[in-house]
Amino acid sequence: MNDKLLRCLGFCEMQHILNKKCRFVLPSKSGMTHLAIDINTNAVRFVKLNGNFVVSERAFAFQEKQDYRYKAQLEEFWKQTEWKETDFEKATLSWSEKQNVVVPANVFNESDKNAIFNLAYGTSVSLDEVDYNRLPMQNMVNVFFIPAWVKSFFVLRFPRIVLQHEATHLIRGVFEGPTFKLKSTLVLHQEHLVLMVLKENNLKFYSSFDYATLEDVVYYFSYSMQQLELNEQPGELEITNGVGSEVDLAALQALIEKVQGNNCTVKQSHSLVEKYQSTCV
Repeated sequence: MNDKLLRCLGFCEMQHILNKKCRFVLPSKSGMTHLAIDINTNAVRFVKLNGNFVVSERAFAFQEKQDYRYKAQLEEFWKQTEWKETDFEKATLSWSEKQNVVVPANVFNESDKNAIFNLAYGTSVSLDEVDYNRLPMQNMVNVFFIPAWVKSFFVLRFPRIVLQHEATHLIRGVFEGPTFKLKSTLVLHQEHLVLMVLKENNLKFYSSFDYATLEDVVYYFSYSMQQLELNEQPGELEITNGVGSEVDLAALQALIEKVQGNNCTVKQSHSLVEKYQSTCV
């Protein structure tokens, strides 16, 4: 069993449903909006969406990073927005810490979330804070850690909120569009990056890496594409900042284009994870 799991924790391929129709979300006629929340242990961002259009957003960096202090800071920040729970017809949340693992559904069904998470990360977190999201269209399961304070704060205010991991939103969201040609996504967080690579309707690669400089980011992207034997093929790369991250995307784009040349078309995006939340509910 362990050998089977280990083979699935790194590079993963999965078949996309070829006749899947893209779903376009139109602005709400009622004037009610969607609250999309992106949060990790460093920061939180509240985004008002109408369909997949950003109406407004508010962001806050946590000053005290102890579990027992997060809820008080969230309470104060929520009051500062002057938004009300009743302003929104739906609410979704993306948890964007890096402790997650995406595995085929048959592997998950033969094991359980705690065993899979322990194999990937050990027992450094409370096992009752390990959760999972199913990706039925991709026949995958995303297993991840999410602390209790996140659920307890937001479920109290939004009883019907959908809480999922960032990887779930990224995978579901990107498959709403064309996925046959080579397409990669880089999400930059304060201390780690997330890289996802798709080609021919398959998820070829999903992983995260710690980084310190822009050169680190370019190295991990270039090395991953080389290992996948895709570095010589033309493709598109979408780059975006995660919540709390302030990476200079223009400088990163210039550096990637210098290294990759004409093979890579780089596109900058804003609030990408939050926009993907509009297609994942």
